[in-house]
Amino acid sequence: MNFVYVCYSLLGLDAFQSEKVMETLRQLAEDGHTVICSIHQPRGSVYSKCDDIVLLSEGEVVYMGPAKEEPLKYFASLGYQCPGHENPAEFLADLISTDYSSAESVQSSHKRIENLIDDFANKVLITEFNSPVTQSEGSEFSTKPAQKSTSKQRRGWWRQFRLIFKRAWMHVFHGALSDSVFQLFSYFCLEIR
Repeated sequence: MNFVYVCYSLLGLDAFQSEKVMETLRQLAEDGHTVICSIHQPRGSVYSKCDDIVLLSEGEVVYMGPAKEEPLKYFASLGYQCPGHENPAEFLADLISTDYSSAESVQSSHKRIENLIDDFANKVLITEFNSPVTQSEGSEFSTKPAQKSTSKQRRGWWRQFRLIFKRAWMHVFHGALSDSVFQLFSYFCLEIR
């Protein structure tokens, strides 16, 4: 089995190039390769090329399954209807993201996300409970999904700071600013010699 994993596959690409990369990945999948890629803020045309998706928020699975219309139906069943004119990928990204515009919006976003995480975890447990067991009792692998602890622990400020700093550093590292910093650093190092 051929396996392709692509991380940040569309980072820094314009819409045309992003489309071309996704067409290539789609062709690899159609040729029998297993393709897994992380995509951030995809266009509708890029999203439509995905067969299955995993949506993560705060490190937890919010949805995992078929792409296209299925996640929209799933979230509509929970009361979150995608407007007809909106890009489904943007709708999904907004739904599972924290709104930092005010303290109230942060709190309501966190509550919504916690509910979405719990709803999906419950859906998985119900599906597992209703599905026949396919492994023998002595199997070393469990058929049960890992359960999230029910005690909601607040993440410490240090952990939050580290995660945000790491994300910002990766953004800067991949951006044009890093080229300028690297050139300045190289120039400085050459001057010291």
